Order: sequence, then C-alpha cells, then structure tokens
Amino acid sequence: MPRKSEINLTVAVELNAELVSRAAAAGVDVAATADAALAKALEKRERDRLAQELREAVRLTDEYVVKHGHPFPEWLDAFSPEPGAEDAA
Repeated sequence: MPRKSEINLTVAVELNAELVSRAAAAGVDVAATADAALAKALEKRERDRLAQELREAVRLTDEYVVKHGHPFPEWLDAFSPEPGAEDAA
C-alpha cells in the first residue's frame, strides 16, 4: 500500500500555456516540478511561521524581564560573554 505522501491527486490548475509547452518540449516533468515547488513553498511558510512565533516569544520574554526582572539573576554571569570576547572573534 502506498504511503500517504505517495498518493497523487488529480487537480485542475491554470498554468502559463507557453511555459507548459516549453517544459514539455524540454522533457521537464511538470507534475514533479509542481510538487517540488509546493513543498518548497510550504517549507518557507512553516519557517516564516516559526520565526514569527519565536520573535513573539522573545518579545514577551523581554517584556517580562523589563517588568519583573530576570527570573534567574544568578545565571546571568554564566551566559554572558567574557569581556572582550567579541573583539577576539
């Protein structure tokens, strides 16, 4: 039995006729190309969504620290760069 990701679905999409014709003449697998483009677009959307979530988490954390102080002030030195460490890099 094929895996779920191997099951193909026939769909109707509008594509630029000239590009499809040129692709067919060049031996380009239009369906595989469309699959690859969809996968790439979905990966980008997911990366963008995660990046936005991370930005929001950082913003909320920064707000918390400004309002309440660092929750573990004793750890601040452990995670701070050594003085001059940035200059050495």
